[in-house]
Amino acid sequence: MYGNYGFWAWLRYWYLDSADFISLMLVDKGYYDYDFTEPKRRRRSTANVKLMSDDEVAAVLSTAIIPGTDTLVHSVKPTTPSALQAEVMEEERKKQHR
Repeated sequence: MYGNYGFWAWLRYWYLDSADFISLMLVDKGYYDYDFTEPKRRRRSTANVKLMSDDEVAAVLSTAIIPGTDTLVHSVKPTTPSALQAEVMEEERKKQHR
């Protein structure tokens, strides 16, 4: 009459595979997957950060390029806000005429 349907089969079918139990396991997954044996890392203190001098910044910028081009960062002339706005408006006009 009962066959192999014992307590553990009942437990698995009605409880361990239920949507409620699986949902609870997924909610707690972040807690149980955390490795408590790993040593905790200390945050880097901002008090020990040394600011770069102007010469060091210039040395870094002398080799930096603008992504997607081969233009060096320091060779680009600064533009005024009105020139930037005119450039963006021209690009928008081109998009609308396509």
